[in-house]
Parts: sequence; structure tokens; C-alpha cells
Amino acid sequence: MRWIVEPSTPNRLSSLNPFSSQIKFSLLVANLVRLAIYGVIENA
Repeated sequence: MRWIVEPSTPNRLSSLNPFSSQIKFSLLVANLVRLAIYGVIENA
């Protein structure tokens, strides 16, 4: 899990790390879910 907490080489990690795209996708999904939950709470 060292590649998550090591900000020294973000470009090299993003190009070599196979999990970087999965992390970005999961963060995007988490943001969409959060927005959906907020929308439901506001519309309730």
C-alpha cells in the first residue's frame, strides 16, 4: 500500500501502477453516490 502514501512520483505511479485507474474510477463512483445521497436527502 506504499504507492498510495508516496506523493514523490505521482506521474510515474500513475503510468506504472495498474491500480491507479481503478482508484480514480472508484473515487468517481464514490462522488456520484455521495451526490445521489445528498439529492435524495434534499428531495425527501
